[in-house]
Amino acid sequence: MFLKSVIKPIINDLDLFGFGVRLYQLGRYEDALDFLSAFREKFPSREVFNNIGLARYALAVRHLAEYDRNRAFQYRLSTILDTRTEADKLRGDNTQQQFKENIREAIREFKAASEKDPSYLPARVNLSSALILAEKYSEAMAASDEALTISKDDPQAPRRNQP
Repeated sequence: MFLKSVIKPIINDLDLFGFGVRLYQLGRYEDALDFLSAFREKFPSREVFNNIGLARYALAVRHLAEYDRNRAFQYRLSTILDTRTEADKLRGDNTQQQFKENIREAIREFKAASEKDPSYLPARVNLSSALILAEKYSEAMAASDEALTISKDDPQAPRRNQP
């Protein structure tokens, strides 16, 4: 019971990390700092500290460019934003189960659409993509082949790489 009371607030605030990451990606570094710093209060982990540091770094480069543009862009230095947090593991394995359930249903719906109209290209293309995500590669290849036979000249039809 105690562990649950500690974990629940972290899970409830996981979106703070996600919003912080997205805001960083959009170049809204100050806003990213607000969200990431708030999440750090709940879950002070390496990826949170890294991303806060990266937002500060980006702000520093932005300000450096205002007074010494050459120095700011003299080097093309690598940085890495960590888009995942260890706190994601606290949610449990439910997301994997949700993926399996939704991809299975998507495949069923795309097959039904294909059966309703065998010449309907979007269902075949979407079926192929869903099968790839489900790691059913042979079936995906067959669906792609069917899409190609339906509409050889359609630019939306999947193409195989020719050697």
